[in-house]
Amino acid sequence: MEVGKFICDQHHKRPEDDQDVIIESDVWIGCNVTILKGVTIGRGSVVAAGAVVTKSCPPYSIIGGVPAKVIKQRFTPEEIVKHESILYGTKKENSHSWNIIGQRYAYDFEIRKNDLPFHDDPTKNENYYSYLENVYAPADGWVIEIINDYNNTHITKDRKIVNDCNNPRGNHIIIKHKYGEYSTICHFEKDTFTVRIGDLIKEGQIIGKVGNSGNTQGPHIHFQVQKGIDPDNSKGIPITFKHAYYNNKKIKKIEKGIEVESR
Repeated sequence: MEVGKFICDQHHKRPEDDQDVIIESDVWIGCNVTILKGVTIGRGSVVAAGAVVTKSCPPYSIIGGVPAKVIKQRFTPEEIVKHESILYGTKKENSHSWNIIGQRYAYDFEIRKNDLPFHDDPTKNENYYSYLENVYAPADGWVIEIINDYNNTHITKDRKIVNDCNNPRGNHIIIKHKYGEYSTICHFEKDTFTVRIGDLIKEGQIIGKVGNSGNTQGPHIHFQVQKGIDPDNSKGIPITFKHAYYNNKKIKKIEKGIEVESR
């Protein structure tokens, strides 16, 4: 507050007063609920009517009271795995990296022809169909990190996963979206980013080109969405696709190993 000004004339906002309230997917909230700034309601949770939520709650919580407390969990850990595999199509056996929490629902994308990502010599980047293809922003957002330091990793004849730099993501970008979600897209070609840190970008905007930097076995992109800026330690989020087709049928969830196209 400032001396000599009416309250209604003071329009500045303190950073500590500008924290998002994040409601994750599949949440039920009763009537007359108050949720304070900075609180995250974990996916699949139930908030009882009249609750005043002052602290974040983990996924699949049932919470209520003033202040709200976790009353019980909806499911056991084993039931959560089964529940999410049905809803989101991702199970431990077909997850990108189940034990890396940020990559649990991640995808690696590459272009294939005749079920191969390359032609002729597989050790040459230029023989990969994905190489130097455009990479597009998955949704509107704000660029908060770009790493553009690394040359491409060499490719072995047997296409083992190798890494020629000290960062498994290689050249990558992190984009902050609404609802506290962050996209991480990895393995760009060096010096091909078309955006900068701080840019506001739109869904479908070209942001760079496919390379082979970081932990790879050939040119492709790694794509994940997580609830925080840290790609490894922030909780991964199941991804819903808007323009994906499999066998001419539009799908929202993509399973590992299938061939999809965008329309």
